[in-house]
Amino acid sequence: MPSAYGLNGFNLPLITHEDYWRLPPEGRLARKQALASLPAGFGVQSDDDLVLYEAQQPPLYYLIMLIMAVPYKVFRNTSLAARVFVLRVLSMLIA
Repeated sequence: MPSAYGLNGFNLPLITHEDYWRLPPEGRLARKQALASLPAGFGVQSDDDLVLYEAQQPPLYYLIMLIMAVPYKVFRNTSLAARVFVLRVLSMLIA
């Protein structure tokens, strides 16, 4: 799925929002299907390349993430996309 432009420097298969919407409908559908087919445990894997990026987050965000542990536990058995969506919406509501 589309990602923030600032993450383009990482060695990850990311695509910006602009590039995502330039894809033909079949390309966007293929990406959605690939995301939906990820196993539930895929979201807990660690990537050492992102450690520095995560260290740059402000302390308030860490507090929000501690609060988000409760809803995460409720949705832990759902798909990765559902978990990300729920946590992003709740994070925006808190902000």
